[in-house]
Amino acid sequence: MASRSFLPALFLLAAVLAAQQNTEKSYFIDDSSGTPRFVQRISWYPEEYALYYEVYVEDSVSRREILREKTGADHLDMSLPPGIYRYRVRSYDLLGKPSEDPPWEQFEVLPALKPELFSFDPAVIRPEPEKGPAASAFPKSLTLRGHNLENGARVTLRNRENGMETDGILFSRSEGNTGEAVFSSWPGAGTYDVTVENPGGLSVSLGPVTLLRPPRFRAGYFSAGYGPLFPIHGQFNTMLAGRLYPLGFFARFGFMPLKVNNFSFGFESAAGWNYLSSDYFSGVRDYRVTGHFANLKVHAAARMSLAEGRAVFALYGGGGLAAMLNFRKWSPEAPVPAVNALFPAGSAGFQAAWHFSQDWFAVLGLEYLYLFSADETNPGFLLPFAGAGLRF
Repeated sequence: MASRSFLPALFLLAAVLAAQQNTEKSYFIDDSSGTPRFVQRISWYPEEYALYYEVYVEDSVSRREILREKTGADHLDMSLPPGIYRYRVRSYDLLGKPSEDPPWEQFEVLPALKPELFSFDPAVIRPEPEKGPAASAFPKSLTLRGHNLENGARVTLRNRENGMETDGILFSRSEGNTGEAVFSSWPGAGTYDVTVENPGGLSVSLGPVTLLRPPRFRAGYFSAGYGPLFPIHGQFNTMLAGRLYPLGFFARFGFMPLKVNNFSFGFESAAGWNYLSSDYFSGVRDYRVTGHFANLKVHAAARMSLAEGRAVFALYGGGGLAAMLNFRKWSPEAPVPAVNALFPAGSAGFQAAWHFSQDWFAVLGLEYLYLFSADETNPGFLLPFAGAGLRF
């Protein structure tokens, strides 16, 4: 503490009140001259027949008289250097007769430090939602850097638009060069100035710090977009000459009610459709195979959020049904009836999303779909997809 630079202005920290006079103490800062000066005030309840009062102040250790002053008011202002003092207030009636000497009461004047504030971290706060839809949590501390940041100082966030203030308390570190300002409540989105007021009453302000609107807890999402189909194995796929069927789309609905830190867990339902069309050129009998491939699955899903929730990566797996609809061979010489078939299906995949707002996101993914067919050909497909989605 000795290495700090003290101001000549000081403040009254504590005083014991004189019981029979109901005296009270307080202090204020006089900065009319441009240099802050602490003024201590001793006040008391006026007596009914008192003409004036005489106030005595002594050094409590040496008993040296510091101040003796008469006043007709019910208070006395003074500015004392640091030390331990005692005082008493004697009243005089209309005849100039003094009251009995009241007992001495002791008080102490401590040094007041002028805080300096250089920076704070973070300057932009994006609160994260807590484990449920109830509310969002304000990151309950700010790291302040400066000088003379005293332990127990009051830290105030003042909204620049409406003037609303939220108070916190400072826990000082590194001999007052840094500190953690802790707040008990979320003050609301807006632009704020940070004010540090040391226990002595001297203060400093710095800004702005921006508090963004907390993200509403969103457990559900919907996405849709483009999804081609790649046959990769199975005897059934030998009937399809092409290795890529570009015409298709997907739709996904997810609900992730369980959130643990950056991870969330839940389920997802996914549907897809692709149009199949292959041309065969044998040189003798050319023909075309066409059909529709549809699938509907339910997955268990696990998601991980990064980059303040903007990047989301997910793994999922499950099963459902897949169908070949109106699958037929077009040949003028030998027409073949259309085939409709339903297969149990298993699937697993990976997807990555980028949330460019609190509501909207873009998504990329890759899914493997396996069909359980009765003839044990068991075809497999890759289903890449890309699209956009909405959280709700």
